[in-house]
Amino acid sequence: MMLSMVADGFPVGLDPDQRISLAVLEEYQEFFVQIGLLRQRVDVAGLVDASFAARAVEVLGPYGG
Repeated sequence: MMLSMVADGFPVGLDPDQRISLAVLEEYQEFFVQIGLLRQRVDVAGLVDASFAARAVEVLGPYGG
């Protein structure tokens, strides 16, 4: 199930407004913990700074809008 989540996932870089799903990052992290590539979880929200993208959308408007 987790592997299909990675294979079928929507690449973050393709979102024209550069929104990042923290929930998906949490799921990826859980996958890596389960397969032993990570020993401990981190605060994913503390790693992501979406302020630049949010400001760009605020100034330029959403893509296609």
